[in-house]
Amino acid sequence: MKRTLFFSFDIIQLIKRTVFVTFDIIQLIKRTVFVPLDIIQLIKRTVFVLTTLLIFAVKLDSQPRFGDERGNISYRTNEMLMNPALTGAQDSISIVALSARLQWLDVEGAPISQNIQFQTATLAPRSGLGVSIHNDSYGLNRNLQFALHYSYKLHLRHGSLSFGLNLAALTCGTEAITDLDQQSDPQFARPSVRSWGFNAGAGAYYRAGELFAGLSIPQLFANDFTPDQRLSNTFAIDRLQYILVGGYRFRPHPLLNLQPTLLLALSQRATLGYELMLAATYRSRLEIGLGHSAGNHLQLAAGIALLRKLSLRYQYGQSLGHLSNNFSGIHNISLAMVIR
Repeated sequence: MKRTLFFSFDIIQLIKRTVFVTFDIIQLIKRTVFVPLDIIQLIKRTVFVLTTLLIFAVKLDSQPRFGDERGNISYRTNEMLMNPALTGAQDSISIVALSARLQWLDVEGAPISQNIQFQTATLAPRSGLGVSIHNDSYGLNRNLQFALHYSYKLHLRHGSLSFGLNLAALTCGTEAITDLDQQSDPQFARPSVRSWGFNAGAGAYYRAGELFAGLSIPQLFANDFTPDQRLSNTFAIDRLQYILVGGYRFRPHPLLNLQPTLLLALSQRATLGYELMLAATYRSRLEIGLGHSAGNHLQLAAGIALLRKLSLRYQYGQSLGHLSNNFSGIHNISLAMVIR
């Protein structure tokens, strides 16, 4: 693992020179994005009222953390992919995370995905660096993505503001159909197709005390197959998806943390997506979570800190609609390890 993820000193220096932000620019940004204290208090009350009226979520406050203070059961499994500003958000800590998602286990060709992530905040001041590999398959489709993530944090008078960017190379393909006696039909006789493309994402994340909020565009380009079976990389405003997440953490008891979280997914081509969570952490070791998302889906989660630097987490999602009796639920399993 160390050899695979090792960054040489020359590469680190190159990254520093490439992403370096001067002191004058930082001061300008600080004055531009400064949020008065009374506005922060108003945001706190608004987020708290909205989320607690709808649902609750529980969260761990241990080390290693189950997605740390940002909560949101499904979002935090791949939070670095969803918002690159969260790369290396836990200062002075390096984390390796493995996760798998299985859906509709009783259906052949159902979606399956695996993800490997490494992120650290120890290689450069105020900066976070990350690497991720994401594999996704459904039906005859096979997709693989390799991405680099970077974030930079500004310390403001009230809280901190981080900006992030990721760059991804991906290969997408469709397997040929070989087990049907329909080879004379051109729709079934197509050979396997595979092509390379690229994508990028951007995001921002603000934190002030126990209040947090993030805004991101996970994918800036649309990747589609052209008639000549090449993968296009198209930028279109109407196809962008905006992810907004916010919440607040409070402690009603020294051994218990509660955190409500609200996530919104906005796009011109899709209906509003949302996920509401409310959550508890007992003795910084045991996590349970409950949530509801768009499409009438119930989310349940549990996590446990196995060792001082190792955590295991399981999430289950089930539709409450009329198709709930025809398909099994969605299973997410993740394992995170702090290596420094």
